[in-house]
Amino acid sequence: MNTTAYTTTSSSSYNNPAVQKFDPLLFMPTSHGVNETIGHIIPHLDTGSLAQCARVSRHFNRESNKAIWRAPNFQDGYLYNPLRLLNRFIDLLPELRPETQALVTTLDLSHIEESLYENVRPHFFDALTRYTPNLQVLKMVKTSFLTVSSVRGTGRLLHLRALDLSYCEHISDDLLVELAPRVPRLAYLRLDSLGSDAGGERGLAAFADHCDDLTSVSIRYNDTITNGALTALAKFGKIHVKEVDLTGCAYVTPVGLAAMARFNINLQYLSLAKTACDVNHAIAFLTGRSARYLRHLDLGFCASLDNPAAADRIASVLWNEADNPAPSLECLAISMPVAEAMLGRGPCPCPITLLVVHGLRQNTPMQLLTALLASFPSARHIAFTRDEPEDDEYMPMSFYSDVPDPSTLRRYINQDTIKQFNLCQSNVLVTLTNDREKIDGLTMHHW
Repeated sequence: MNTTAYTTTSSSSYNNPAVQKFDPLLFMPTSHGVNETIGHIIPHLDTGSLAQCARVSRHFNRESNKAIWRAPNFQDGYLYNPLRLLNRFIDLLPELRPETQALVTTLDLSHIEESLYENVRPHFFDALTRYTPNLQVLKMVKTSFLTVSSVRGTGRLLHLRALDLSYCEHISDDLLVELAPRVPRLAYLRLDSLGSDAGGERGLAAFADHCDDLTSVSIRYNDTITNGALTALAKFGKIHVKEVDLTGCAYVTPVGLAAMARFNINLQYLSLAKTACDVNHAIAFLTGRSARYLRHLDLGFCASLDNPAAADRIASVLWNEADNPAPSLECLAISMPVAEAMLGRGPCPCPITLLVVHGLRQNTPMQLLTALLASFPSARHIAFTRDEPEDDEYMPMSFYSDVPDPSTLRRYINQDTIKQFNLCQSNVLVTLTNDREKIDGLTMHHW
């Protein structure tokens, strides 16, 4: 057998550009290229894969360890539950080298529940302030071990930028007031769906007072948020809030909204869905001092805006019929009655790229989509939402029920007609969903 010829043939085939394009990792010319490629791969690997990849080489071991410590994962332990892993992590922190402690930037403690026989270390927050100097993101969704006694002390998380305490039913005003001074550089705060004793006026006002970099606040479905909390966000001159999500805050009245429209002049994102917002305050956000930078506005499910007169006034503002400068909105979410009031007015001068229409009714003809495209020529994504599954009306109730005519269904907006529409053109993406939370780009956290 001619070994030399075989080696030459194999070498030439490996040097083939088509082969190298198929698997470029195997044909990196220098170690520098391999190391650079590894840096792009590591952020997308889970903890188990990182632990295996750490055995490949010294460089891979070093980079994998950095990734593991940068965002420790407590949910995928093989031998211990998340609570045990968290306690071991807290106990291990004082023994780590300062270089390793400085690597920790993200901690996700969400859904970790205490048991009858084991609790989270009572000094866990103090340990974070002492041994994680570069912690930037802290998520504690659906947890119950953060208490007033656990956050008391003098230590501070000087680099913490994002804090998520959503769905924590035990959170109180006293706890938030105690916590706010310990996160002075906080920029992103989420207090969604807290309990009945959760932070209202005093808690949110404490963050507005102590966190000078606060720019994004989400308080969705928080029944304790009232006008006083919004006034605190609006009138604290040290902060420049750019994003506020008030979805489902039933106790916010037009008084608080008026303060926001007057003083929050840096707003870029605002969600007033399912609130008591009336047409006058909606127009104030579109034309007042807060309209200068406003790019994303959600007015869905506001009952006072669904009557024809209110819907017509909002449409008049968007179409610049009052000789005022047209708003610079890029994303707009509205209910079906408001959308119908905007038809037949010609192209909208606002540069809206994402349009969301809530409450799509059954048997809505496809002509509505055509009219919306004519009214919003700059739209690149139109999303419809409806509360009930679309197939309920068309499902036969018995074996003797008549099967609906397919030609009739093609005249209405449903999943099939939208799919056909998207296949026929590529300028606009149209979607239909039954859950508004699944619309990418609608909530502040996907924006």
